[in-house]
Amino acid sequence: MSKMLKRMVKNSDHALFVGLHLLSYKKRHALYSVYAYGHHINDIVSSSRTQSEKIALLKAWQNEIECIFADKNTIPNSEVGRAIKRNLQPYALLKSDFSAFLDNKLHYLTTPQANFDWNDYQKYCYDECGAFISSALRILGCRDTALIDNLSRNLGLAMQTTIVLRDIKDNAFSGNLYMPHSFLEDAGIKEFNPYMVLADNNLAKVRCRLSQVASDAFNQSFTLMMQLNKKVSSRLKSMTYVYKYYFDAMEKRGWEVLSPKPQVSCLTKLRLVCKAYLEK
Repeated sequence: MSKMLKRMVKNSDHALFVGLHLLSYKKRHALYSVYAYGHHINDIVSSSRTQSEKIALLKAWQNEIECIFADKNTIPNSEVGRAIKRNLQPYALLKSDFSAFLDNKLHYLTTPQANFDWNDYQKYCYDECGAFISSALRILGCRDTALIDNLSRNLGLAMQTTIVLRDIKDNAFSGNLYMPHSFLEDAGIKEFNPYMVLADNNLAKVRCRLSQVASDAFNQSFTLMMQLNKKVSSRLKSMTYVYKYYFDAMEKRGWEVLSPKPQVSCLTKLRLVCKAYLEK
């Protein structure tokens, strides 16, 4: 794995990087390839490129995914793609997980959230976050496919909901809400324009309801982690505790407060990683 890919992961917002050096060389670099992929796709979407340029690049990556998961003689065009391909066989990575994330980015780049319901929200959380947890669990050594699916869906829901709650202003300024419209309606919000929702006093009720979704999903995830062996569980917890820290910080100050976004220092991340690895 090149220094460039390692730097991409280190500079991303993925707390998992903090504990990666405790993994074996092969597993560590397999995770580098997965998270470098996510970071690269996110960079495309958040860049200053025109929408048409972003769509073209994402569609090019659809072709790259096909190449990665084709027969062993095909060689991907990108360094990230070649790194992922090297890890397909050892860890049984799924094409559907990589495609889910990419297709999710394309969908919300081109389609307004006109009827964003609860099922859409759960799918969004899996495609955006749970798919990566699925790949990470396979790399870390979990072989129970039912457990992988259940845990990645619950933890994806918990983590991505935390991100939605944390980044609500940024999302609104980008023209997105990522909130089930039924949650807005039940809180008395009838206008789904992101700027109008942001200014509505009832938004705190929606965030409080979403916080319960995240809290339940975190609790279910920690219960499911008890079925993992100690090594896999500690690696996963080292990432989960950081997101839970964000969540707890927002809950403590109240869901009516939108900014500033909570921050987690490097020292705190290190402490949370140590907690995960030292727990019995």
